[in-house]
Amino acid sequence: MIFKDHFGCIAGSIVMLVLGASMAVLGAVVSGTPLTYVSFMHSWGAAFVFNFLAAIIFPAGQWANAFCRLCKAAPGTLLFQALNTLVMNGVYVTCVTLGMMTVNVGFNAMYWPAFFQLYPILFIGGYCVAFLTGIVAAKIAGKIVGP
Repeated sequence: MIFKDHFGCIAGSIVMLVLGASMAVLGAVVSGTPLTYVSFMHSWGAAFVFNFLAAIIFPAGQWANAFCRLCKAAPGTLLFQALNTLVMNGVYVTCVTLGMMTVNVGFNAMYWPAFFQLYPILFIGGYCVAFLTGIVAAKIAGKIVGP
């Protein structure tokens, strides 16, 4: 998320906001927790914070670009977007899920069973949301930053 250019910051922020909201909704639906405005805002805010902290700590963008180069995916292609999203989603959804599990479940005997029950669903849902949002976010960032 923390890039040396504004394009990456804008696109990453848009994806983080949408991904946080989708994880808040999906997490509540899957866990059977009632989704109220207050619970949504609490979960969305916490997800965004965990996402942002993960972006500061882990160079996921560099990892994703390196993986795309390794796979010989050209920037701007659908394959590049798919592989980039896979790596970024792996880092961010994992960090957000771990953080949200700590906040909502607490670190107790139910932590890991709940994590492994919820994580695959959040990963797949997060991947779909991040993939689609990433395409739109790149276009928005491109219009803001310019050619």
